[in-house]
Amino acid sequence: MYFAFLRSEDKRGVQMNERDTVEGGNELDSTYGLSDEELTRRFIEAVRIENEIKRIKGVPICGYDTQKKSSYLEYPDGSRKYAR
Repeated sequence: MYFAFLRSEDKRGVQMNERDTVEGGNELDSTYGLSDEELTRRFIEAVRIENEIKRIKGVPICGYDTQKKSSYLEYPDGSRKYAR
């Protein structure tokens, strides 16, 4: 494992002056300093937006019905076709 001292600004303009591994980076580098809750919220919002785009384009959306324990395709008209 190699070590280096970082003395530059990261993507957010935060002054970096800490010891870091060159190979993998530290824990905050992988998430850009965001908490798990914030990452989860952003992921859910991204999926919601992508599903709206698919509805507008007329593309079916995959889903999972927890009551029936089966996956399905939901078409833009609202109909669902369950997997066998």
